[in-house]
Order: sequence, then structure tokens, then C-alpha cells
Amino acid sequence: MTKFIHNETNHIVYLTKNENIDTSKVYNQSFFSIFPLDGIRVFKDMSGKHNEPDIERPTIIKSDNNQSDKVINILGNEHTPNSYTELPLQTSEIKDEDIGSNSTDGEDESFYSNLSSYLSKYISSAIVQENQDSHGMKIIIHTDIQDPIYTWDEYLKEFNDNNNMYAINQNQITYDSLYLVLKDIFIQLDYLKNAGFFFTKFDKKNLLRVQERFVYFDGDNISVYENKPQINDDMNKSIIEFIRDILGLNNDEEVVEQIKNIQHTQLYYFIKRIEREGVILWL
Repeated sequence: MTKFIHNETNHIVYLTKNENIDTSKVYNQSFFSIFPLDGIRVFKDMSGKHNEPDIERPTIIKSDNNQSDKVINILGNEHTPNSYTELPLQTSEIKDEDIGSNSTDGEDESFYSNLSSYLSKYISSAIVQENQDSHGMKIIIHTDIQDPIYTWDEYLKEFNDNNNMYAINQNQITYDSLYLVLKDIFIQLDYLKNAGFFFTKFDKKNLLRVQERFVYFDGDNISVYENKPQINDDMNKSIIEFIRDILGLNNDEEVVEQIKNIQHTQLYYFIKRIEREGVILWL
């Protein structure tokens, strides 16, 4: 379950533990950099208790003599594991025969051999260690008065005009709103496919409008992606069902048959390709 908690300074997203997927491989700084989004902090959530926001407020240090306390007050206490505990600063020396005796530039060869050995030896082991124990995630987004965070329903109340002549359906969702959310969902799907994951189901309640982008948060309905017909079909169906849910469409007709008022548009053809051709492609 995805849970949103907010206070006057932060918006906190809690993702429950997924027994099959390490969600830290999904929602990490690389994921949020695809837009990009600024100032988002990502943590592993081991407690599973989300009753109250647990943001620590800094306390004022009165003493000018204790420099160590000042540093902790600003940056917080040290957390482990971190880059120092997971990755040593140097590896054992590499033997001459491992470097390559035929190289004319021994210095460069030694550098790249050491780098390759370092990465393959220690980063892979760190990934294995993280996958041994599943955990939830805590994502903290700073609240900005000039750039508020909206849930999907809050966004519609704030920006959708009930008498808008460009509304697609009876829910008064405009073309622009649907365009923005589906484009952002496509960007996230494309990134996750390349990372080896996909969403098996979408729920509009898990959408957040953050820094003018729609971000989907869900730790439960995510699975490992493989380029197989059944998995691609499941992914396409999940998107179509998501569109039906957003627009309030019935299940008796195709989606494209119910949105003919936006025919010959970029958005219409995007949905049509998914529904009739089984291709997720934004052109």
C-alpha cells in the first residue's frame, strides 16, 4: 500500500515492503532524475510504522565550542551502511600479469584495470547484500509554497474547469490534463522497462503532481520485466485500465471508441497504438 503523509514542511511517501522486488532499485535518485526532480530524499524504511511524520526538526546549538554538535545539527547523525562501509577506498594490488603485458601504455592500463576490478568486485556485492532483505521505502519531498504538491483529485479540483469546452468526457478532464499525465507515465514506464521492471496495475490514488510532473508511486504492483508477449500484454492492459479509470469510461467498448472527440491528435494515436497494436510508443 502507498501512503501519503504531509506536514507544513514535507510531503512523505511510504511504500510498503515488496517481498519479490527490492524497491530501492526502482525508486532511487536515478528514477527521479529522469524529469528531473530536485530536492527529493530517498530512504529505506525498515520500521513499517507510518502513524506520524518522523521528520526531525533541527535544534539550536547554544554552545559555540562544540563544533561536532553543529555538524550533526545541520547534516544529521551518520547512517550506515553508507559509501564508506559498503565500498572500500582501495582494493588490493593487482598483479602485473592481470594488467596486460602487451600494453604500450602501462599507466592507463593499470588505472582502468583497477577501476574495473573495483566496480565488479564491490558494487555487485553491495547489490547482493541489499537484495537479501526486502524493505519498504520512505520518500521525502520538500513542500514549496510556490510549487504545491497535488494528488490527482486535488489537481483536478484546482486546474480543471467544469465548463471547459475541451473536456474529453463527463468527468470534465481536459485534453491537456490527460496529455500531461500520460506523457509522464510513459517516461516512467520507459525508464523502468530499461531497468527491468514494470507496473502490473495502476491506481490514480497513487499519482502525485510534483514540480509540475506527474509521478506514480507504488511498491506493491511492480514486477520484473521481461520482453515476453504475455508480460507486454499485461503491461498494455494495465495502462488501458488506468485510462478507463481516469476518464470514467465503461468496459463494454474500446477506449478509442469512447474518446472520438479527440480523434487525429497525438494523445488519441498514443492510446490507439496501445489498445489495437499492443505498442507503447510516444511520438
